[in-house]
Amino acid sequence: MEVAVTLLPGLAVPRVGLRRGCGHELLDEQALEIVRGAVAAVPLPEALRGRSASVRLPIEFSLAGE
Repeated sequence: MEVAVTLLPGLAVPRVGLRRGCGHELLDEQALEIVRGAVAAVPLPEALRGRSASVRLPIEFSLAGE
């Protein structure tokens, strides 16, 4: 799966969205929750404020037996 974090001018908090799901809704939601928590916990560096940027984060979960 892939989660995107997008910075846009005027937004206090970056947007977090699912770019590509893994086919398991629960895991997709968990990935978004993890990234949203990380984004909320880390202050945006001053150099990035007011700028546009996007980062794609690959996330891999494995389920026992698969």
